[in-house]
Amino acid sequence: MLMITDTTSHRHLAPLVETVKKALFAAGIDCAVYDEVNKNPTTEHVEAALLMAKEVDADCLVSVGGGSTHDAAKAVRALYNNPHQASVYDIEGVEEIAEGFIPLLKHVTVSTTSGSSAELSRLAIITDAVHHEKISIIDSRLTPTVTCNDTLFLLSQPPNLVASSGMQALSHAMEAFLSTASSPITDAAALHAIRLIHAYLRRAVQSPTLLDGEDEYMKAHEMLTYAEFLSGLAFN
Repeated sequence: MLMITDTTSHRHLAPLVETVKKALFAAGIDCAVYDEVNKNPTTEHVEAALLMAKEVDADCLVSVGGGSTHDAAKAVRALYNNPHQASVYDIEGVEEIAEGFIPLLKHVTVSTTSGSSAELSRLAIITDAVHHEKISIIDSRLTPTVTCNDTLFLLSQPPNLVASSGMQALSHAMEAFLSTASSPITDAAALHAIRLIHAYLRRAVQSPTLLDGEDEYMKAHEMLTYAEFLSGLAFN
């Protein structure tokens, strides 16, 4: 198994990564770690993580972090065991991953933010490190196998990150609701996400001492977790 994460620029992730590693070890699962991903993953990150996955003969991917780590893992997943396509440039676009090779690795996402919805979407954005362009990979087969959205993982985030993540989820929900491709199902998810963000985002960035205690603070973060999930379902 290969874990893809970002403890290089986000040191607060290190304790969580160790917790996940210990749980895997206790279950008898060997886990290598690639922890060099940072904001806006690049083709170089994907190439390095892909090389490590092949070196350890990975049979599963676990991405721990925010959208950047999940996107990098999706790209690795698309290229691993793929004899037809060697780089992210070959899979750019919509449903461009080649058919007929060994089934994609299982991919488990463990999220530490409530904004991008990358943990449940079929979309990955990778930055071309040479030309400084964005490469969009959209393929239904990249939808992660299992996603873990645990509110406890979000409580260590600084208020500014909670606020910006919440606004990102709000923009996704609004985009889905206003889309000409919307449906009653996507509208229902998007509208409820908007209601939850409106009701709970301010509370989630406040100190627990300014609210009615830890329970109210925890509830605010839990509702944002649901809101982000719903907005991701809507736009995906």
